[in-house]
Amino acid sequence: MEYNTEYIRIHYALMQAFMINAGSNILDVSYVVQEKNLTIQIVLLEETELGEHSKVKIYKDLPDYKIAFEKIFLTKEKFNETKGEWQPKYYTWMYHLLFSKSEVI
Repeated sequence: MEYNTEYIRIHYALMQAFMINAGSNILDVSYVVQEKNLTIQIVLLEETELGEHSKVKIYKDLPDYKIAFEKIFLTKEKFNETKGEWQPKYYTWMYHLLFSKSEVI
């Protein structure tokens, strides 16, 4: 059996940065990898920021990648408009979806 170890390495690093001790302002994370370029799309609550801890962790865990962050800011109301639907309304996921909250309370 053969595993895509690079996919697992990237996914694990992103899980560590965004899902463990991550801020509650992070609503959705998806990403795409093209050779050694990693683009991470982060949907955040409006008027918040991505903590530096998450960025530093990713740079440390994936030093051989050129990393770009794309941030999208939404209000709770806009994010929750698609409750019960699969696709987001105000943005498009990148190729790999790390996680998406179902609703912001």
